[in-house]
Amino acid sequence: MRNFKLYHLAGYTLGKNLFLTADNADGTLDVTVISRVIDEICERGGCYGV
Repeated sequence: MRNFKLYHLAGYTLGKNLFLTADNADGTLDVTVISRVIDEICERGGCYGV
């Protein structure tokens, strides 16, 4: 939770311009889901320097 407070103080908000990833049970990441979340954040104006 401490990290979230630091992110918030730096201007980041979970679901707006900050998102979390988690490994699947086999240790992989679903890149298609991550890409979709990034696209949604950018569409809402949350991407900086991308």
